[in-house]
Amino acid sequence: MGLFSRKTAPTPSRPQTLGSGRSLRSDLAVDDALGALEDAVGTYQQRPYPDMPLVSEAGVSWLGAGPAPDTAVCCLDVDSHPIFALYWTDQAGVKIALIPLGSGDARLQAMPIIGTLKGFDPSLSSTGTIPDGSFTLTPPPFPDDYCADILSRCGYPVTPHNLTVVQAKIGESAVLKSWQFINSQDSAAASQFTARHQASSAEDVLADLAAWNPGTLPLHPGLSKPFPVRPHRGGPRGRRWRLDHGPSPVEPQREPLPPFGGRSTSVGCRTTAPHT
Repeated sequence: MGLFSRKTAPTPSRPQTLGSGRSLRSDLAVDDALGALEDAVGTYQQRPYPDMPLVSEAGVSWLGAGPAPDTAVCCLDVDSHPIFALYWTDQAGVKIALIPLGSGDARLQAMPIIGTLKGFDPSLSSTGTIPDGSFTLTPPPFPDDYCADILSRCGYPVTPHNLTVVQAKIGESAVLKSWQFINSQDSAAASQFTARHQASSAEDVLADLAAWNPGTLPLHPGLSKPFPVRPHRGGPRGRRWRLDHGPSPVEPQREPLPPFGGRSTSVGCRTTAPHT
């Protein structure tokens, strides 16, 4: 069982769905289509952290007609609004749904990312719209070795104590951001939420937040794109967290981020290849 194993979280009687989106088709294979998306986003957005991805895996529950998408990712449009890209593969290439956060078809006419994307994929063509209510968001996936990789990249030994500390800190961060979102609309519900999650895992917290309103998940990069709280060796956070230190200082080890078209999925300060 992974560090972020999920307990049963309260869910609404019916899922809270998201709005409509644009439907497109590309002659590219899905790997190349994902690479084109990352290249397009890279023309107008810089990485907030050197090893934080511009395009990251998204948690999506498909409710529409037909099969669920093979791949779902999240990024920002030119105007910094979250947008979801869903991919279905077939023999002719790939079907793509681009769905910006929000509701109403009017917002589909203002999606500058499509023009930027066509510069990297000339085969891209519009085929219509995806109706609203086709999907809802779920918490983004956390790799089983998420905490271990945080420690390794930040120069700390992977010990049971350190794993427990990092897991708790990530959970606390998720509770804090969730409380801020909920408190802006319902202070009583925010207090109840915090009381329920005094010692919860990050996935439990985010599942409960998604049950309250899945549209809040992309509004904070630490929730839509999990990235590590960095317990720098010797820094104030490292001391306050009381982490075990190795026998000697170790500089954080970072591998260069591969192109998304290579079908590696960048999550936070780690890169995981998808299952084959």
